[in-house]
Amino acid sequence: MKTDKLLFKTREQVYHFFYGFILWFLAFSHALYLKDYFFHEILSFSQLIRTVGEVLSISFVISFANLTFRSSLKSILKDKITPTSLIVLLYILEVGLSVLLIMIVDLIQQNEVQPIPLFTYIIPLKIYELYLLEVDNMIGPFHLKKLFHDKYLKPKMEERVFLFADLVDSTKIAEQLGPEKYSQFLKESFEKFAVVYDYFGDIFQYVGDEVVITWKASPKHKNCYINGALACRNALEQSKNDFLNQYGISPQFRFSLHKGKVISTTIGKYKKEVSFHGEAINITSRIQEFNKALGIEMIFSETVLESIQNMEYKIEFLGTKKIRGIKEKLGLYTIN
Repeated sequence: MKTDKLLFKTREQVYHFFYGFILWFLAFSHALYLKDYFFHEILSFSQLIRTVGEVLSISFVISFANLTFRSSLKSILKDKITPTSLIVLLYILEVGLSVLLIMIVDLIQQNEVQPIPLFTYIIPLKIYELYLLEVDNMIGPFHLKKLFHDKYLKPKMEERVFLFADLVDSTKIAEQLGPEKYSQFLKESFEKFAVVYDYFGDIFQYVGDEVVITWKASPKHKNCYINGALACRNALEQSKNDFLNQYGISPQFRFSLHKGKVISTTIGKYKKEVSFHGEAINITSRIQEFNKALGIEMIFSETVLESIQNMEYKIEFLGTKKIRGIKEKLGLYTIN
């Protein structure tokens, strides 16, 4: 079920590198080069080009090293270090590397560049970098860049695939576990859906005991819709014993998928988020009524079936059903 494109972790690292690179570039430009040059002499065009090249090179090396440190330390230390300690350690390594690179530049250019002013900028910029990464995680990976350039400032029509995953017997589980334990149960269950990012999906929102996932319809990612849903189900299945040991019950979800056109736009003045409006969302939600009525874990519409290429799974036709709220009947399928 693996995709043949970049997986989420790689794409995430690219964006993390980009945030860090921009901030390091600003720090080096202002504190290390531009400040020293502009207060003492006017830059010629060749000096400006050389300066920009050096700033870009150093920023690139430090940003790449930071990414390498972060992934290496996480894999080596794992649960042996707290997130705060990891941040401090990464910061020390970054500062040490920056000092080394500044000394190298000093030797090459024979300049008297002072690294101390640079640290004045590193501290707030590093905090701001961490803030950007945390915001990116809170509103959803890759959403921050959409809000930055207002991709959805004006409503636009898009074709999207929606996946609704609804927890089975949520009321019964809540009564059995109690409010606090049930909340933790939901939290750990929803974390398993992060695997959908490996299949180019995006968790749109959490609504009570339900997860809503979406894909922008693309010829390149046709099988990602079904494979992503199956990956979520498998992630839950693989953690079944852990849930049973901790809670005495394991989560089961009903999955419904549908593809259709929606209006995508940014809503909110002080709390912005990308939102989708249209019949496709309502149809996806109402398909779930057949999950429960037919006792089937995963159901997808004929519009999703049209997108599937070379699927190795056996697909079963459930019949043409009347969907509440729309005139036309819709063909429904499941995977056997």
